[in-house]
Amino acid sequence: MNRIILICLVVVLAAASLPASAQEGLTRELIFTLYADLSGIVLRYLPMSGIQLSFLNLADGDFTGADLSSADLQNTNLTNAILTRADFSDADLSRARLTGADLTNANFSGADLENANLTDANLSGARLLGANLKNANLLDVTFDQHTTLPDGKAWTADTDLRLFSKSFSGADLSGEDLRGWDFKGADLTYANMSGATLSGVDFSSGYSGGADLTYADLSGANLSDADLSFSNLHWADLSRANLSGADLSFARFSGANLKGATFTNDTIMPSTRAWTSETDMRRLTLPWDSADWTGLNLSKMDLNFANLEGADLTRADLSDADLVRADLEGANLRLTNLTGANLRGAYFSIDTVLPDGSNWTSDTDMTQFTNPSD
Repeated sequence: MNRIILICLVVVLAAASLPASAQEGLTRELIFTLYADLSGIVLRYLPMSGIQLSFLNLADGDFTGADLSSADLQNTNLTNAILTRADFSDADLSRARLTGADLTNANFSGADLENANLTDANLSGARLLGANLKNANLLDVTFDQHTTLPDGKAWTADTDLRLFSKSFSGADLSGEDLRGWDFKGADLTYANMSGATLSGVDFSSGYSGGADLTYADLSGANLSDADLSFSNLHWADLSRANLSGADLSFARFSGANLKGATFTNDTIMPSTRAWTSETDMRRLTLPWDSADWTGLNLSKMDLNFANLEGADLTRADLSDADLVRADLEGANLRLTNLTGANLRGAYFSIDTVLPDGSNWTSDTDMTQFTNPSD
């Protein structure tokens, strides 16, 4: 075992001393692949820029001051490793295990730490400018005022690290003012953002499936290519929002404001069909969860089999609407325009109030309202 580790160390030293062009054909990758357990190895202050160390077990190793810039460390185990003052700039550390590692004053500028596990790691004084921390586990990580975050700002006790890991699954953000936050590509599945102020926020290419966005202010928000399937957007303000390419499968928009919102042919609607210029957006935002439909313009709308039981449709315009088999039991149709409406098979009850103020009976001839000129 010690002989193999020694051979690997010699290869690393030899590779590190050669120019980059000469390193390409070296067999150090093969040797590391044949023997991947290098736990406890000491490679302090060595120049190893661009080296291939993916999938290796380097737990408890000492890499103090080592140059690992542009190195491939994907899936590498660096648990409890000493990495103080090491240079990881532009390195690929995606899915690496850095649990308990000492990363004091290490340089991670431009590094890819997506899905890396940094639980209990020490990042005091570390430089993370431009680093990708998407879905990184930052539980109990130590930072200090000298730690530079991906946005170039210094860490403070008020820093919300979720902004950088972009992992908000199940988070409670209800009622918060989140203007200026960057949720691009973020995981917001099942997050509670009801009543939150999110105007102008970038949610593009993010995952918000099952999220609660009721009464949220999303005016002018960028939701292009976002996954909003099964999300609840009841009474949300989506005016001027960009929904091009968004997946809205089974999302609920009752009462939502979609004035000026952008849809494209690759936007998937709640019906799971693609949006077209013929899509009737009014049906999408009908207040299905509310009994108040007063004064709504429902002219020529397809309301086949709609459940309008107990709905207040006072002064609503249902002219030429298709209400085949619709449930209007107990509905208030006072002063409602039913001219040309198709009521074939619609359900009424004695509690249904008709346009003239009378109650429906089994003897009521509804053509007096659908064809008043006859």
